[in-house]
Amino acid sequence: MDFKISFVDSIKQAIEIVKLNGKVAENVSKDQNATLMGILIIAIGGFLSQITGLNILVIVSSLVILIIGYFIVVGILHIVARLFGGQAKYIEYFRAVSYASILSWLGILAIIPFLGIIISFLISIWGIVVGVVILENVHKLTRGKAIIVVLLPFILLTLLVALGALSYFGVSNPGVLLP
Repeated sequence: MDFKISFVDSIKQAIEIVKLNGKVAENVSKDQNATLMGILIIAIGGFLSQITGLNILVIVSSLVILIIGYFIVVGILHIVARLFGGQAKYIEYFRAVSYASILSWLGILAIIPFLGIIISFLISIWGIVVGVVILENVHKLTRGKAIIVVLLPFILLTLLVALGALSYFGVSNPGVLLP
């Protein structure tokens, strides 16, 4: 019964974070009990994204990879936030971000032809906005710094992919034949 109440309260808090309630994000970041609930929210989102697949091994391995990946991505964003003057501890930031992952629950709508792609795109954009609000309230960054922290990894990854593509196709050095 206690777990059920705690889970329902966690879902309510997660929804408030997604509604850009920075104070709730800050409160969740300080709540030590929120860590497990955050991981559960991530896992449910991962399960919902794999629900169309019937292979239990794929679903379980995807969940494990997803949770590990979340810890890594949050760690990278946390380091960048700290470089920009962020004040939160890693686990505090992880708690708030994991609650915001409730947005991934809407990923199940991606199965709707055409509309699913639009919904997924809008969820991604809203996720960036939520990430900025979390950084402002949990790491105590200014809005400008929070935007940079959220977008910097995406920009760097895009540049790396573009550089890799240019190198692969020989555009960066057209005089050399590719193997």
